[in-house]
Amino acid sequence: MSIAGERSLGIQWVVATIVGWAIGFFVCEALKAFVSTLFVDGLVIGAFVGVAQGLVVRRRIAPMGWWVLASILGFGVGLAAGEAVGPGVPLIVGRALIGTIIGLAVGVAQWLVLRRQVARAEWWILASVVGWILAWIVIRSAEASESQPIVLVYLLGGSGAAVAGIITGAALIWLSRSPRARG
Repeated sequence: MSIAGERSLGIQWVVATIVGWAIGFFVCEALKAFVSTLFVDGLVIGAFVGVAQGLVVRRRIAPMGWWVLASILGFGVGLAAGEAVGPGVPLIVGRALIGTIIGLAVGVAQWLVLRRQVARAEWWILASVVGWILAWIVIRSAEASESQPIVLVYLLGGSGAAVAGIITGAALIWLSRSPRARG
């Protein structure tokens, strides 16, 4: 892939992560009146992030359908498990712990798709963990401040998603330089 192609992939990936997160968060907010569990929130966010990212990777790296499914399951399990262990832990440590669990769940689920497509795909898990630790610290900080206007919560949450997108996007570009995985 050329430098311009890599740059395009990176920009599309970051934008997809931000847009997927924002739409998923909006839908979760709209669904709160009907159902609001961490597992459902994770499934919803995973669906929108997965579809947006899937549109980016489908022609270059991985099949979209499996990517979306992996993202939905990873976010659903990761958010529910992370939020189950996060309470009671000091604030910043708890947010980092939840981000670690989300990143690990999403990273492993997406790695299952990537491992057949690129060599060294195991690095994806580390990138996902680091990206979502930092993202979750920013996202939860935005959501925790109830006195802020919702627009500011979306902007700050989107910046957290951008952090995850930048880190995982850099990993995706690096992995796309690798020869294809065997069989």
